[in-house]
Amino acid sequence: MNNLPPIDWTAAAWRSPSQTAHCKIVITGDWAPIRHFGPVMEKNPVGIYGDTLDVLKAADHRIVNLECAMFDGEPLLKSGPNLRGGPEHQPCFDVPGFNTAILGNNHTLDFGAEAFRKTIAMLDERGITHCGGGMDFDAATKPLVVEVKGVKIGIISFTEGHDLTFATADKPGVFGWDIDLVVKRIAEVKPLCDIVLVIPHAGAEYIPFPPTYIQNAYRRIVDAGADAVIAHHPHVPQGIEFHNNVPIFYSLGNYVFYQPVNYYYRKIGFLLELDLSESGRIAGFRFRPYWICDNGLSLLKGDRFEEFTDLMRKLSEPLPERGVEAWNADMKERWNRGYVLETFQSPTKVMEEDPRLGAAKWLNKFVTACHYHFYTEVMKRAVDGVIDDAPEDLHRIAKAYNDRPIPPELQ
Repeated sequence: MNNLPPIDWTAAAWRSPSQTAHCKIVITGDWAPIRHFGPVMEKNPVGIYGDTLDVLKAADHRIVNLECAMFDGEPLLKSGPNLRGGPEHQPCFDVPGFNTAILGNNHTLDFGAEAFRKTIAMLDERGITHCGGGMDFDAATKPLVVEVKGVKIGIISFTEGHDLTFATADKPGVFGWDIDLVVKRIAEVKPLCDIVLVIPHAGAEYIPFPPTYIQNAYRRIVDAGADAVIAHHPHVPQGIEFHNNVPIFYSLGNYVFYQPVNYYYRKIGFLLELDLSESGRIAGFRFRPYWICDNGLSLLKGDRFEEFTDLMRKLSEPLPERGVEAWNADMKERWNRGYVLETFQSPTKVMEEDPRLGAAKWLNKFVTACHYHFYTEVMKRAVDGVIDDAPEDLHRIAKAYNDRPIPPELQ
């Protein structure tokens, strides 16, 4: 991995040989009081976090991806599910003492502009800073600068703008997929702070390796001056690479986000502890992996911790030298499973009963980067007759992300 000292996989950590830790930032994946977790979070707002709460409480600053509206409203006509919490879940949101909320994701607009405005007001009332979404284009795309123990941290949040939810001059929304604009915002905020963190919500879901367009975009963001790229949206853990000595974390996986499935890799994720020096350099980082069970979260320990660190090593080693091959392995697996045919049949069936909803599902496949890149690239490989050309070691990992069930002892 370039010329940085190697990650200590046994400890799931990396330490700079030249920097001393001064403050600690913890960054989480997706948080939403939905599905089975909704009533659990209402009844047990502290217990849902398990011992991950200790990790959050020990930090100097806590950044969460708030992946829902926190108020009811008019549901957005969209391709995926509409996610929201309510006032009954706000005590649970308050428990960890989150300092910054990421709004640049594909669910904050799920219940319309008014619910979005109320969600922002809820954060403002609590003194929680936020970025990645706003009531107009300027607010949505404006970088955030926070100060932690004297260190000024610039934060940029953006997403792929699923279902055309990106902000415009006169419409609330998110900072949509525009890498040129991300580069511009980095140049604007860098003179105002000591360190720049870019937090994207993007990429293909449920796969172990990032698509090549994601790899290229995040490396370009590093080249523009970001000091770390920390991403979520795939709902599963993905690997890390160093590009020009800067860490890229491709996916943290789910956090307090319940999915009613029997797939092991959707039930694990990790908190990222980021240590900063007094001058704002990255002094080190550590993964804090956890298990997402029906009653809440629990840090992985013993053999499960070792298994997780070995997984992260296997996900990281192909990047960047074998990044294209890794993406080819993902495409091979999804093609062989009939994923392409299934996802093209679904909107057509929906359209027969609800033309507007069916059109929304089709439209999202054309306008959202993760869908556009996957379908065009996988179809081209199929046309060229090379869809099965992928290294077996990487394809085995891609297959496991779809095959491996939750171990009985963790159910």
